[in-house]
Amino acid sequence: MAKASKALSTKAKTTKPRGERGAKAGGAASQKKRNVLTAIEGLGAQGLEWWPIADVRPYGQNVKKHPDDQVAALAEQIAANGFNVPILVDKVGVVLAGHGRLLAAEKLGLERVPVIRLDHLTPAQARAFRLADNQIPLLGDWDAAALAAELRKVRDEDGINLATLGFDDKALAAAFKSGGFLSDLLAGDDGEGGEGGGLRLNGKGVALKFDVLAADRDAVVMWLGQERDRRQLRTAAEALVAIAREGLKKKGE
Repeated sequence: MAKASKALSTKAKTTKPRGERGAKAGGAASQKKRNVLTAIEGLGAQGLEWWPIADVRPYGQNVKKHPDDQVAALAEQIAANGFNVPILVDKVGVVLAGHGRLLAAEKLGLERVPVIRLDHLTPAQARAFRLADNQIPLLGDWDAAALAAELRKVRDEDGINLATLGFDDKALAAAFKSGGFLSDLLAGDDGEGGEGGGLRLNGKGVALKFDVLAADRDAVVMWLGQERDRRQLRTAAEALVAIAREGLKKKGE
């Protein structure tokens, strides 16, 4: 019994407290993380430089197309807000990311553009990076409600033309609709399996059916959405009722 007690006593003296073991393990993990971050930083981009635009060379096999309307929108953003996103180039000045911005700079007649060099990429890594830089952002999606809310603020409070942000009328109509702008009115189903929108009056289940041509649907969505916000109403249905009342009043006059 005495020997057993002595053994237990010796074990107690030599075993490190659990908290100390955890702290050392956590410290090792933190050091490993720091080492990884240091390695990544060592492979990272060089500082921002301003290059003559003639020294920036497009990649000959660039797979991303840049239509005129996109280049025009980029140019307008640069002119309004500055060249906020530099062009990424490899060690010899070939574009890795930013072909559209380069075209926009040429459209604006800029003599110099902001550049960041990625000297650490091998040719294989550079090819992969170009593809990933274009494709990975496409994996994300808009938060419809948040997008509609931000677009309304930008348009109504900040007074900015949404077309300058790269949204055409069709994209704006879709954003506003999916963001709850007109879900109460132009839901695409009248509740009975038919097509068209449905308007329920006073919550009594009285349905007003109507058809909207596909070609006119976006225009109706945009107009009613704008009327709802302008009149500070809760729903597009209320906006439609208000417009109808105004029309009847003018007719009576």
